[in-house]
Amino acid sequence: MAKTETIIIIPARGGSKRIKNKNLVPINGIPLIDYTIKHALDSSFQSQIYVSTDSEVLKRHLKKFEINIITRPKRISSDRSPSELALIDVLDFRKKMKLEDPTNIIFLQCTSPYRHKKDIDNAFYKFKKGNYDSLLSVVNSKKFIWQYEKKKFKPVNYDYKKRPREQDFTNFYEENGSIYITKTKKLRSNMNRLSEKIGFYEMNIFSSFQIDEPHDLKIISSILPKNKIVNLNKIKIIVSDFDGVFTDNNLYLNDQGIESVKLSRSDGMAIKMLKEKNLKFIVISSEKNKVVFQRCKKLRIECFYGVDNKLDFLEKYLKKNNIKFNEAMYIGNDINDFESMRECGISVTVKDGNEKIKKISDFVLSKNGGCGAIRELVELILGEYCE
Repeated sequence: MAKTETIIIIPARGGSKRIKNKNLVPINGIPLIDYTIKHALDSSFQSQIYVSTDSEVLKRHLKKFEINIITRPKRISSDRSPSELALIDVLDFRKKMKLEDPTNIIFLQCTSPYRHKKDIDNAFYKFKKGNYDSLLSVVNSKKFIWQYEKKKFKPVNYDYKKRPREQDFTNFYEENGSIYITKTKKLRSNMNRLSEKIGFYEMNIFSSFQIDEPHDLKIISSILPKNKIVNLNKIKIIVSDFDGVFTDNNLYLNDQGIESVKLSRSDGMAIKMLKEKNLKFIVISSEKNKVVFQRCKKLRIECFYGVDNKLDFLEKYLKKNNIKFNEAMYIGNDINDFESMRECGISVTVKDGNEKIKKISDFVLSKNGGCGAIRELVELILGEYCE
């Protein structure tokens, strides 16, 4: 077997003290780790991607991607464990599989979700061209750094007596933690991602924002572009729950004992746009309330209500219509949708969805059920507004 020149490794621990389940926290509706996975898949090394994780929840989430998922041992999964141990562990795993060490490793941190599409390839090109032993990504810095040490406060990177103008403050760079590249032999011998002849790859200033503290989430969500969440060429059907998605999950009862629910008119226009794109949409509901049937009849979409086992029903429906699970998108909000959402290629939930459901969702909408969630989803899929 020919030796692999370069692989990508993405360490992704399950634990996080400052932000619970950080790698799965949605940013603009997309789990944090998905940004880095997508960047890796967009690179020239898409067939050699390894994610090292100790989290079973993350493993289940990552199954939708065509990547290699490696179990990271608990002994090297604490918040004090250096990432180099995870990199070496992946190499050792490959050796057990009778695979030679690659020549190079590209190490990506999923706490850095902002990268341009070609950043990984361009960084690798500079690494090869410069014949470096290792390389790190950086951003240009005009910060005046001071240090407090031994009860003295002193400047680190300039002389305050000859203070330069900011525009003259050049050739200073800040490590942004996004991309590292190293020769495998150097990593093994030095146990360090950086060693010997070190190069750098300059990135956009926005790439310097990493997710470490809760307030970082607000900053990065305002920076990351709000793109389409799915390629329509890969999806043949959208399957939706009714209560909690089309409705606000409440039941209203008047003084005559007549039940009613709250619906959003804006969802109707969204369904119309899907039909214009010939994208199939069906509703599967465990509710037996006829309002489900009446609403779907008005929207002219297939409706199946009073379904106890949604996964079993969906499996038979997809098989009958020659559709694979990975060609289906499922939008749900509660635990009776859990199994179906986990099986489908793409899973979506509403802002006020069950927390367990949010953890397995690929996308969390910004709207609650019954408040235009379907419309938001369709606008995100089609990349256009439903006017």
